[in-house]
Amino acid sequence: MREIVFRRRDDGLDLWLPVEPVPASRPRVTRWGVYYGKRYTAFRKEVSEILGRTDLPKGLPLLGRLKVYASFFVLKPRTSIREWPNGDLDNYLKTLDVFNGILWKDDDQIVEFEAVKRFVHKPVEGISDPGIQLLILQK
Repeated sequence: MREIVFRRRDDGLDLWLPVEPVPASRPRVTRWGVYYGKRYTAFRKEVSEILGRTDLPKGLPLLGRLKVYASFFVLKPRTSIREWPNGDLDNYLKTLDVFNGILWKDDDQIVEFEAVKRFVHKPVEGISDPGIQLLILQK
């Protein structure tokens, strides 16, 4: 079973989410409502389920100004000749909305952000798994 790993720091929180990141898709609007792509919807559902069964550390959600370092580790397809994952980095960042009200009250608290997206090759459990790593610092 996949578990979020938290490590408390004096100045914030370090987190590993072992779910392969998916860039946020553009919302589709129809006369029946608004919906997102299947992969992104499945990603949000999986993260929500993991968060729902996780015992969160005390002191969450974090309040005040935050600086976030985010690394998105995506499994490289066997047939890809690209050196970096598909999807705009800003769309990967939008996936962090799932943490609103959980890690931070609202993502508008984030005043500084650094992010990277990278491929992982041949995952070895615990060493090179796909997932999201966050370092959240209180400013």
